[in-house]
Amino acid sequence: MKNILVVGAGSIGQRHIKNLLGQNKVFCYDKKEFKLDHKNFKLIHSLKNLDFLDFIIISTPTNTHLKYAYKLLNYNKPILIEKPLTHKFNQIECFIKECKRNNEKIFISSNMRYHIGPKTIMENVNKIGKIFFCNIKFGNYLPLMRPQIDYREVYASKKSQGGGVFLDSIHEIDYAYWILGKFKLINYVKKKISNLEINVEDFVNLNLISHQRVQINIQLDYLRKIKKRGMEIVGEKGTLEWESTGKEKEENKIWFYDSIQKRKKLLYKTINYKKNQPYIDMINDFLLNFNKKNNLATLEDYKFYKTIYERIL
Repeated sequence: MKNILVVGAGSIGQRHIKNLLGQNKVFCYDKKEFKLDHKNFKLIHSLKNLDFLDFIIISTPTNTHLKYAYKLLNYNKPILIEKPLTHKFNQIECFIKECKRNNEKIFISSNMRYHIGPKTIMENVNKIGKIFFCNIKFGNYLPLMRPQIDYREVYASKKSQGGGVFLDSIHEIDYAYWILGKFKLINYVKKKISNLEINVEDFVNLNLISHQRVQINIQLDYLRKIKKRGMEIVGEKGTLEWESTGKEKEENKIWFYDSIQKRKKLLYKTINYKKNQPYIDMINDFLLNFNKKNNLATLEDYKFYKTIYERIL
């Protein structure tokens, strides 16, 4: 049984706590009151004297990630930080140096790498040969993302807290890099085009090119009334396509078109995907494989993302 601290008990923090209970001893630190039955885990009120911990998860708002990470580095425990690492990418270099100085094992939450969509694409991408281009999309209406909370109060709507669809949807940048390798930014559009009462962008379109000369387009928005995301990769020997629709009941379809055999094959289909499973798989990878090869995003990944984000933020 591992001793695990979750810092931050918002929606994602509570998800982590629930997923960890049963096989671990869970502790939680949060300055705010929150509604979660804590008879099965322990609330702590200080980040001092925590040498007994085995793992740490930071799931506070984006603008506080590094603040808490710095406070907890001295314990020399593996740390998983919720995405994105920070909204100020000019702070990444100093943070990496500090972590290397202490030989810290730091990972960033990358649960979409464990989602059936990107995961299946990654497992089959070699089938399509030389890749020509890739289209990626994500859209979700901001007021419906957390319907129990006024959207104007969530971090995603506030620039000061690291909000905006560009940073909030770093998953799409992350799994594009994971599957296709490094790329550079050609041009972009970043705008607020709706009447939402927010001071951040709600629409982004990125044009990129990979080191292997793959043309990549990524479109992100807070505007679609039905949540939708997906990926299409077109190559010399075939095409891979993934589409996810809906939130409460997420429907997924993944196709492979073999252009040599001229045959289309359904690789996966579900009308009610278990959306918690990627989080469980990610946490298990963190707890069991932090010292081995794993699929978690790293500080080095974010050092690369800095080259993209510093041009736009």
